Amino acid sequence: ALGAAAGWAALGGREAASADPAQREATVMTSKFSYFSGRPLANPESVSVFSGTGNQPLAESIAGFLGATLGSLNVSRFADGEVSIKINENVRGKHVVLIQSCSPPNVNDNLVELLLMISTMRRSSAKTITVVMPY
Repeated sequence: ALGAAAGWAALGGREAASADPAQREATVMTSKFSYFSGRPLANPESVSVFSGTGNQPLAESIAGFLGATLGSLNVSRFADGEVSIKINENVRGKHVVLIQSCSPPNVNDNLVELLLMISTMRRSSAKTITVVMPY
């Protein structure tokens, strides 16, 4: 019950569940994983949701579902094809959710972009990093 459960607990799913009986229904637990059923986060200001170039509409939908806004992130490519990631807001001490699809035709590019986003968030002192990687 660690993996996804730890990520959603960090987003407020379990923290709020123990305090309020109505919130307890917001987190669904099974023996393998847990997921958040769409109630607002306990503290939306402490969560930042970012997306790579894999699937922007999906990321906007997930951010809206969580009740958070999509963070500002610039992904650019150098002339030789290398990827550059720049975060346009402060993520120090925040719970960061990265959404990046790794589906064809750019599987390798999207995966490298995701790894660079994780590295950038770590170097920017994010408290936790949760990756949502749909196929």
